[in-house]
Amino acid sequence: MSNSVRPTSSPLVVVGSANADIYVEIDRIPREGETVAARTGQTLAGGKGANQAACGARLSHPTYFIGQIAKSANVPVILDVGGMEGPIPDDLFKCITILSPNETELARLTGMPTNTTDQVIVAATKWLEMGVKQVLVKRGEEGSVLVTTGAPPIIHPSILAPMVLDTTGAGDTFTAAFSVALLEKKLPLDCLKFAAAAASLCVRVKGAIPSMPDRSAVLQLLQDKII
Repeated sequence: MSNSVRPTSSPLVVVGSANADIYVEIDRIPREGETVAARTGQTLAGGKGANQAACGARLSHPTYFIGQIAKSANVPVILDVGGMEGPIPDDLFKCITILSPNETELARLTGMPTNTTDQVIVAATKWLEMGVKQVLVKRGEEGSVLVTTGAPPIIHPSILAPMVLDTTGAGDTFTAAFSVALLEKKLPLDCLKFAAAAASLCVRVKGAIPSMPDRSAVLQLLQDKII
């Protein structure tokens, strides 16, 4: 892997939200009806769309952030389902190249258990049967699973951080880094490795966008870990 971006790489286009994250630190969890004073407080840039766009840019990939896109856009579409409460509309499945939930979101949206790797694969396969080509499941410290039509699942471990300060934005970082590697025509396993390294660096820093790693840091961690 090198620091250079392949000249033939397609740009990463992120469609999503941008907002301000209010970050506070408290000494303990409040009891019901109780108000607890925060020791510190910050307002940091965030939002699932803005997070992933910022991560793509910091990974030195040409990245664009927009608010909407035509339904007929003939491009690979990666849908991060974070924040979706209701079922995914059936007519949307045929437009999705990769569906990316975490294991909790996968369980909620499929109505199936996702406590084990085997259960995650079975639940993800349900979406393949509805027309999605790939399902990328983020499992936190348990790693990730990529389930693809017509191919065996790829199970990849996480790169554990020596200290976890804040998991905000870690899933967005993983999805964005995977997307960047995919657009750079890396093999699926290498995409998972790249995403795991980016997410590992993310959780070591407070905040969402402030924690997004740059490309050189990701490549250095991959070199150090050799996973």
